Amino acid sequence: MKCLLLAVGLVGLAVSVSANFCFVCSTQTDPSCLIPEGAQLMRDCNIIANNNTCYTRIVDRHVVRGCSSSLSREDFANCNSETECVLCHDVQNQGRCNGAVFPEHRLHCHQCSGSINSTCGQEIVTAAQLCRFYDADDQCFVSVVGDLVERGCLSESDFCRVGQTCHTCDGNGCNFKHYEDGAISVVISLKTLLMALLAAMAYGSFRQ
Repeated sequence: MKCLLLAVGLVGLAVSVSANFCFVCSTQTDPSCLIPEGAQLMRDCNIIANNNTCYTRIVDRHVVRGCSSSLSREDFANCNSETECVLCHDVQNQGRCNGAVFPEHRLHCHQCSGSINSTCGQEIVTAAQLCRFYDADDQCFVSVVGDLVERGCLSESDFCRVGQTCHTCDGNGCNFKHYEDGAISVVISLKTLLMALLAAMAYGSFRQ
């Protein structure tokens, strides 16, 4: 009986030692995949194939993480870009190698909405949050409509991307200013654009 228990224990130990974990998730279905934590999003890649390689990649602006054995040969061969797809090797029984922010330098913006008298309308002093979608040309924005203030990532705002009056800026957490500063910037931008159009029209008339 003791020998049997010892054998079972050794088998269990061998299985445990051979485990290689990767985060397996997508921000398209689970926003927590943006910064995965805990074991609920981890899978043992050795169950799928004897492979300790994990991947992180961008698919249609979403972060996708998983075991490299699930990639096609073409996707695996092309997984060598710091902004599109990267591979990593799991340390046995630890996992997490594909749990880092990806791409590493993706944009952070302040994200909130509220009245002009709310904390969202004031100058923001808290840390900016990661944008859910990845866009290499993404920007932060501040929008003021009536007494409603909204801050966020341009990639997540249909309102701003269709040409509405939103103040945009470049750089992590750049949309922190008091809402009146953002509104003034929008007005200035519109005036500048109008003046440029008038100047172009006047120049065209002069040449004729």
